[in-house]
Amino acid sequence: MYDNNNPIDGQFSSTPKNLSSKHLIEWCEGSAVNEAIARLNIESLTDKEFNERIRPKELIKTGGWWCRGVNWRTGVFMGTWYGQGKPDKAHHPEGSKECKYLTASGMEPDAIFLAMPDKGYWAKIHADLSIPRHWAEGVKKAGAGLSLGLAVIALTGVWNWGKGGKLATFVEEWAQPGTTHYIDFDSDYGAKPSCRAAIIKLAQLLIERGCTVHITCWDSNFKGLDDFIVGKGGDAFLQAVADATAFTEWEKQLKKNERKTNPSKTNNSILPPVRTQENVVCLSSSSSKNDYIPDTAPIAGQNFILKAEDALYSDGHYVSIGGLLYRFTGSYYKELNESSEKRRIGGWLKTYSEKVKGVWVKNRADTASVNAVFSWVVNQTAVDPLQVNPGGLNCSNGVVKIHSDGSHELVAHDPRNIYTYVGCKYDPHIHATDCDRLLECLEPSQREIFLRTAAAALNLKLVRSKLTGRGVKGLLCHGEGSNGKDTLRAVLAAVYGNGMTGKSLSDFKSYDTGRKFTLAGIEGSICNWASENTAKVDLDGIQSLKQFITGDPLDIERKGKDSYEYKSAAIFFANCNKLPSITGGTSAIDDRYGILRFDKTYARNAIAAEGQLEADPRFKDDEKFILEQVAPAMLNKLLERLPLLLSEGIDYKATKDAMQKAQEESRHLWQFAREVGLEVQSGGRVWVKDLWELLVDWYEGMGILDKEPDGKGKEKLIWHDLPNKYDAPVKSINQLSSRLSEIFPKIQVCRYLEREEIERRHQRYLLGVGFVQVSAKTAKTSEPSEPVYTARVSSEPESEPKNIGSNVGANAEISKTLTQRSIQSFGSDGSDDSQILLDFCNLFSKLSDANKQKLAELLTGVPCSDPLKAFRVGDKVAGNRQEDASYNWHGRIVDITTSITCKVDWQEREGMRGGRVISMLFCNLRKI
Repeated sequence: MYDNNNPIDGQFSSTPKNLSSKHLIEWCEGSAVNEAIARLNIESLTDKEFNERIRPKELIKTGGWWCRGVNWRTGVFMGTWYGQGKPDKAHHPEGSKECKYLTASGMEPDAIFLAMPDKGYWAKIHADLSIPRHWAEGVKKAGAGLSLGLAVIALTGVWNWGKGGKLATFVEEWAQPGTTHYIDFDSDYGAKPSCRAAIIKLAQLLIERGCTVHITCWDSNFKGLDDFIVGKGGDAFLQAVADATAFTEWEKQLKKNERKTNPSKTNNSILPPVRTQENVVCLSSSSSKNDYIPDTAPIAGQNFILKAEDALYSDGHYVSIGGLLYRFTGSYYKELNESSEKRRIGGWLKTYSEKVKGVWVKNRADTASVNAVFSWVVNQTAVDPLQVNPGGLNCSNGVVKIHSDGSHELVAHDPRNIYTYVGCKYDPHIHATDCDRLLECLEPSQREIFLRTAAAALNLKLVRSKLTGRGVKGLLCHGEGSNGKDTLRAVLAAVYGNGMTGKSLSDFKSYDTGRKFTLAGIEGSICNWASENTAKVDLDGIQSLKQFITGDPLDIERKGKDSYEYKSAAIFFANCNKLPSITGGTSAIDDRYGILRFDKTYARNAIAAEGQLEADPRFKDDEKFILEQVAPAMLNKLLERLPLLLSEGIDYKATKDAMQKAQEESRHLWQFAREVGLEVQSGGRVWVKDLWELLVDWYEGMGILDKEPDGKGKEKLIWHDLPNKYDAPVKSINQLSSRLSEIFPKIQVCRYLEREEIERRHQRYLLGVGFVQVSAKTAKTSEPSEPVYTARVSSEPESEPKNIGSNVGANAEISKTLTQRSIQSFGSDGSDDSQILLDFCNLFSKLSDANKQKLAELLTGVPCSDPLKAFRVGDKVAGNRQEDASYNWHGRIVDITTSITCKVDWQEREGMRGGRVISMLFCNLRKI
């Protein structure tokens, strides 16, 4: 809600010049309009000035006040004719009805926007679709509503929202799909059929454009909303707005109440006065003042379903979500048991009878009729699951609303905001001592990760929109026995109420196997924290959990009901005494999971030197203590962290060591890779045979493998079991590639077919991994030379590939040899560098100037800033140097061999047709 009463510097430049005190008093005291808004909008006119603006057929005899409207886009006052005025004495032309309020002659019906202290007010409101729009009769009533912080737009009459059944220009511009509108017309609509028809027609036109419409009603002793505010106060009107009825319910109740005959009831809901023998408006979308029908017209009858709905479900607010029915309790929507509701419907149907062939029969007391009523109610109250549990936290004393910058405010409960849970009380002044003691179970860096992750649940959609590319990870809470993680879960459960669910890793695994109903309960969850999780699951393989954490669609499938798609907006925690298997090192794991280590222990008479903390039995046994003392303090800490989360994100560095340890406990090859310096490298290559010998040596050093002579001149291998029975050692070289692919999923096994190192010919190597540059490499661990001719092990070529290269002739051979020896071998195997340097000088001196330049580009890579992003296999390319013949060649990239080279199948070269595959530098290519 905007503060419309505080002026901004420089916004009063357009204030009308002349304003009498009586007109100001009429607005401020008589209609409760804030003085700043009143002074900005009204001016006092003489009778002459009034006649110039109104241009009536019969002259106005007195002066009065005039309110000009502004252009809502700019906040600048429009022409003097655009507005509404009131003479000091009602204008009464001869033979016509007395006119209390006047508009300029010839002015087309349309909305009037009052000037505001902030000239950009209306443009900001229009841009923010979440702010409700209000429509009131007259500028003075609009001013009263604006003074309360409501965005109230003035209409000069109940039918002046348009003409000919169509919305006026400004009204049409504000009927944006997805916006909420309140019709705040005078309370005497019950006695005015034409006014009721105007409300209905305006509401229907707004609904046709995708708007939600509510009708605001108040005590009919007060005609206008300004009268009600003056008589009962602004809070009373704001409450009337909060209680406003949805249009469909208002219209249904209107038809029902037209038959009521008690005129003493005030209009505190939607009760019109009793109908008389005069006229009743026809409630059709095309009705007008000329469509009145006699009061004796028959009223359409209702079938048993509608009668049951009126009898059983007209006493409150109901919604259905995924086929389940909920009722508003005053603070949240509580799920109703389907069997109980059907029993209640059946009880009503047992008393219901219909006249059949002149005889009253209770012919609806059957299962089919019960199901028909229940299905009707469920269908009529259905809401989009995306509307359930919107941002913020539904507390017991109101809703903590979260703003886009992370700030917050407490607002009243509203049945239009569909929350299916209620959390703890919001108390910004509660002491945090007990909460601080609980959070000592985590180290400060990990404590901050926990608090920011938990804070994300307050509005995860907002957090995801702000932290694009660095979302909120799921956290595995690891530790054994009396370490505080279960108590933290209990506290968050008190903060979030039923908004916390407890689906385990096994439930997500079951979903992946086809038993999707195990996750049906996560719908509407804002936090999922399972208290117990088995270690006998492979975290890498739980696809549904990855989707849940990142908000990708899941299927909600309840037993006996059709499934539907649902996007989660919940954070994820999981308690683990022993961690699940974490095999891979892919971004799918790194981007989605972190590990919090609970290494401290709670004990009575704690010993601090042993990492113990003093236990407080209230945290374990006193639910009232947690709900009333700890949970509100925890909520305050989460609200403090939310703005930091939106601006800074979450630093997960403190979870890296724990994740590394978990990986090594799951797969010992992680430990081996890190100790020898083996890592993922684009274009990196390692010989399988050399890596196997290195692994055997490592096994011996770790005590996993012993070698003993067998008496026949050979060694006998004795293997020892690893601590993890699901992680066996690699016992033969033919297993090495497949086992390494578990931790490096993208490696490829290739066979070396180059002739340069003949002793390596037909040996296998791993493509996509290499040793870190700082690691000293021996001849055994050196990377193989970059092969020009390679083939996958699974598809070895039948014949030897032809020589290919980017150059031809003697210079090309020299360039190729030099490239292989200087780039792959130079200084990498520990050999004498002087001989290589001598070879380099001899070969370089024989090159032409052009090839010397190309070699310099190859060695430095200067022209290739990021070729792997610029080029892809299949791209159509040509040469990029106009002086070269290749500038007019045309071909496609068929393979990317290194970060700076690729293979191109030239379809046209040097004027000749026919394919020829040639290795090229990216820096010599351009896309076409």
